[in-house]
Amino acid sequence: MKLTKKNQTWFSGSAIARWNQCSFVQYGYAVLPNQVPEKREKTTIIDSDGKNKHVAAVKTPQRVDAFVADDPFGSGSWLKFYTGQYSSKQHWTLVAHKGSYISNIRLVSRA
Repeated sequence: MKLTKKNQTWFSGSAIARWNQCSFVQYGYAVLPNQVPEKREKTTIIDSDGKNKHVAAVKTPQRVDAFVADDPFGSGSWLKFYTGQYSSKQHWTLVAHKGSYISNIRLVSRA
């Protein structure tokens, strides 16, 4: 994200981390909350024939705020990311990131 003010230009931390050649991809593990954070939003639903409309509350998943541990000693950082739906049995993730820029997330099941 590019932010400008008069003659100065700033870039947000994730944009710099994404394109920085000196930073490298780190892999870390995170434990997700027991339930997916959801928000109810009102949306207009139109039938397939286009004649009937109605407003309904739809649950949309929100970003998860989780601690991502980058090494076995527990150093890491708090990151916010989207995961989609997950179950209580499968709430561990493998996260590939460059600082605050997250490039990939994989849900990991307990073996």
